[in-house]
Amino acid sequence: MDWTQNTTEDLLAFEAEADEEVAEQLACAAAVWALAERELLPRHGSEEWDVLRLEVWPGSARTILFPAREPYEQRTDRVLAQVHWPGLQATWDACESDDALDDEAFDARIGAAVDSIVRAFRDAFEQSSLRDRLRVDCYSYGEEHLCSFGKSPP
Repeated sequence: MDWTQNTTEDLLAFEAEADEEVAEQLACAAAVWALAERELLPRHGSEEWDVLRLEVWPGSARTILFPAREPYEQRTDRVLAQVHWPGLQATWDACESDDALDDEAFDARIGAAVDSIVRAFRDAFEQSSLRDRLRVDCYSYGEEHLCSFGKSPP
C-alpha cells in the first residue's frame, strides 16, 4: 500500500487507497495493522489509550484507525490511518442511485460491504503480532458498535 502523510497542527494522518478487488481486502487490512504497529502506536503514550478504534464510514467509503480510551468521549489521537475503499464507494454510489431500492435493501447491501471490510480487518489482525496485546472496537458511522476482537479487557 502506498501511504501518504497529511499533517495538520495536531494530527498526522497516514492515508491510502485500498485495492478494488475484494480478494485484496485482507492484504490492505494487514498493511494497516503493520502501519499501526510501526507508526501509530509508538507515537502515543500507553497511558493515553487502551483500545484501537476502527471506524467505518460507508458514505465516504473510508476506514479510520486510531488509538482511543474507553469510554470513548472525544478523540485524543495524534496519529491515525485512513483508507479509502473504492469497492465500498461503488456499492454506496450504486445504492444511492437506485431509486427502486428501499431502506431495508439499501442497509443490507451497505451492511454486507462493511461486513466484508471488517472481516478482513479481523482476519488480518488475528494473523498479526498485535492480536495478543490489543483490543479493537469497530464502529460504523462512528456510533454503531459492530464488533470487538483481540485481547479481552481486564
